[in-house]
Amino acid sequence: MHESLRERRMTKVRWTEDLATGDATIDEQHRELLRRMDDVLSANDAGNRKDRIIQILNYLEQYVEFHFDSEEAAMKRSRYPQAKDHMQQHEMFRWKLRELLGEVGRSGAELGLIISTNRLMIDWLLNHIRKSDVELARFLKVAGERV
Repeated sequence: MHESLRERRMTKVRWTEDLATGDATIDEQHRELLRRMDDVLSANDAGNRKDRIIQILNYLEQYVEFHFDSEEAAMKRSRYPQAKDHMQQHEMFRWKLRELLGEVGRSGAELGLIISTNRLMIDWLLNHIRKSDVELARFLKVAGERV
């Protein structure tokens, strides 16, 4: 079973220009988020222990907070009309990440758990960037605001 899970492992997440929002700060923070998410799978593939996976997830969680706080502060300053919905999307991602941390703490860094959760989080993040963050960046540009 582990071989089939390894075969399903997602390839490295790479930044592509279709993820660009037009805001250099947001884009650089997104690049870093994608790097950190990929670190979780890379650590698991390398056979790292549970404590190393948890350390990487905690590092990811800290960066997620930094990034979301940056966006949310810009939304408040600019009175972004979609702020409530956008912040709810952020909260859902935070919840998913906390859920993963808890499950890894309870069950260990099982390959299937890491792969499925990482896939879910990356799918969410890529969709969020392409829609919600692009809209936010456009609004901030018109409003003369930056993250």
